Amino acid sequence: MIRTYVGLYLVFSYFGSWAQNEKTKYYSTGQLQARGMVINGDKVGEWAYFYPTGMKSAIENFDQGVLQMGQLQDSASYFYPSGIIQRRGVYEKSWYAGKWIHYFENGLVERIVNYRDGQPNDVSMVNNNNGVLI
Repeated sequence: MIRTYVGLYLVFSYFGSWAQNEKTKYYSTGQLQARGMVINGDKVGEWAYFYPTGMKSAIENFDQGVLQMGQLQDSASYFYPSGIIQRRGVYEKSWYAGKWIHYFENGLVERIVNYRDGQPNDVSMVNNNNGVLI
């Protein structure tokens, strides 16, 4: 019987310590504004951000917090208030890097832009709101 209690204590202690690292932020209205994990004061892993309506506004992924002197790193996704994806890509030193895909609110691809040092680089693809390449 004692082993059972010790085992349950260890399970609850493990999950309790994990939960202590989850952080949530709320709007003044009480609606969820952001949720994610923090280790040693740094954001880690996936953070989700929400509009006051409760719809997701963005997802950002962190590796060891806000890296390199407070600059964004890793992948990010942003959403329209309707919940439809607006754009997604990767940050390097807070600048767009590599391929970013931007979407119309109807879900079709608006443009695909390749970035280097935060600036468009190489050929970009741009579509009209019917998905036709222009």
